Amino acid sequence: CEVLLLYLNKDLFKDQNGEVSKLVELSLKKGMKPVLVYEQDAVKGKCEFTTLYNQTPDVVKACGIFNELAIPMYPMPAYRTMSLYLLVQKMSDICSST
Repeated sequence: CEVLLLYLNKDLFKDQNGEVSKLVELSLKKGMKPVLVYEQDAVKGKCEFTTLYNQTPDVVKACGIFNELAIPMYPMPAYRTMSLYLLVQKMSDICSST
């Protein structure tokens, strides 16, 4: 099973050479299932979704990167633990359905 785990924060697609967007595009075109984790802690890079969406290259958007809901990663420890549980569960569900 191949899953693309993508950590959505303010710096996701800001690498100088565009390597992240190339990797994401290639992975999606190969049929990897994306699992999105959306940071909610400002210290760790939280940004508004519109900012993230506007920074995402059009070619990546066209591949359907935002077709699935993202799992929010909240700053409170108990909520963050639950987010990690949901992340593992989603990855497990994807792998068990293939």
